[in-house]
Amino acid sequence: MSSRPGRAITALLLAVAATVLVQPGPAAAAACAEGVGVTVVVGSTVSCDEDGGGTAADSFRDAGHVLTPVQRQPGFVCQVDGVPAGAGCASVPPGDAYWGLFWSDGASGEWSYASQGVGSLKVPDGGWVAFEFQDSTSRTFPEVEPTASAPQSAAPERSAESEGPRPVAATDDSSGSLGWVAGVLALALVGGMAAVLWRRRTAGGPS
Repeated sequence: MSSRPGRAITALLLAVAATVLVQPGPAAAAACAEGVGVTVVVGSTVSCDEDGGGTAADSFRDAGHVLTPVQRQPGFVCQVDGVPAGAGCASVPPGDAYWGLFWSDGASGEWSYASQGVGSLKVPDGGWVAFEFQDSTSRTFPEVEPTASAPQSAAPERSAESEGPRPVAATDDSSGSLGWVAGVLALALVGGMAAVLWRRRTAGGPS
């Protein structure tokens, strides 16, 4: 029959293994496959509209985002997912507090500022579309790179007009790597404890 310390060690090993397995992957996992659908970005959130083919508004909604239009001019977006909270949506937001719409073909690796509204803009399959909140008169581009590969934390190349504050943080994939490292270290520690207890037990010492 298993000893009490042995059962405790087994339970601890299973708990550590489960913690390692549920570590979140990078945001890239939520992007569409190359050439398929439209990848949707809001701040640091990346998701996929697998169907694509519609307008940018369709892609945002299919990806689960809620768009609140300006009441007097429905072609403009006042809030995305309720942000900014408390915004008055009767009139068009000011030029230093609005959601900027961007898109990319998914091949150039660069964002373009949309010249059409979200209800008119159509993004090709494999392309990307993004909303980035603008809190200054200098244009702020999305931090996530619109490429077929994994989104990176480094910002894409910007023109001079894009320099300015960036209110939304870039995607950070470091948390997943740190989780794996912590899990490996924990397993090594538990393994060492098990070895010490086993040696004590076989030597007849206290366990």
